[in-house]
Amino acid sequence: MQNSVTVFLRSGSASFWEQFATWYQNSTLGELISYFHQTYFSIQFGAYDNFSVTPQTANIINKIIPALVFGIIIAAIATVYCRRIVGAFVRTLIEKEALSPEAGVTLLDAGAFRSTILRRELCRSAFLRKVVFCREEQAFLNEKGKDAIYKIDFTKDHFYIPEDLKYRAEIRFNPKGSGWLSVVLTAIFVPLVVGLICRFMPNILQLVDSLITFFAP
Repeated sequence: MQNSVTVFLRSGSASFWEQFATWYQNSTLGELISYFHQTYFSIQFGAYDNFSVTPQTANIINKIIPALVFGIIIAAIATVYCRRIVGAFVRTLIEKEALSPEAGVTLLDAGAFRSTILRRELCRSAFLRKVVFCREEQAFLNEKGKDAIYKIDFTKDHFYIPEDLKYRAEIRFNPKGSGWLSVVLTAIFVPLVVGLICRFMPNILQLVDSLITFFAP
């Protein structure tokens, strides 16, 4: 353990990521992940009479499999985060009938002034800003031009959802069916299903090869 920590603390020309890669390759965590990858999340391709899988193709497929598993789990987390945490602000705007620039409310009025997550999303998230608008920002852009840069003042700027986007906002940020339980189930069942597919895929490919041979003229 001490050696692992030392890798990150020592100074030198190596970047953080290079040091991390060195530590990972020699760590127990790296060995465990490599074991699970080779045992459960890779396909052992064989030799077939009617088609072939090159080593390069097999290597690419076996790299994609774990990335696909992690991608699905991350997508599930992102969906819950978006619909429940960020979506709470959208639902508050709808409940307060902030459906026009004149009816816009501040973060303080919406009870979200202390949320650093929401502030970050309002500045960076194109997904959220497709339905949530800032009254002061819109006035600034109308005056200075669409290419002008406006810095949101979270202490006094007003936010709203245009009336014609209300239905879209309700659908996009509907929390129904998006709970942390779904994330847990996804994290359990997706690796399980993918692992089973990888386990039986060699047999399936061998069966397909045999069927082609049997039915071939």
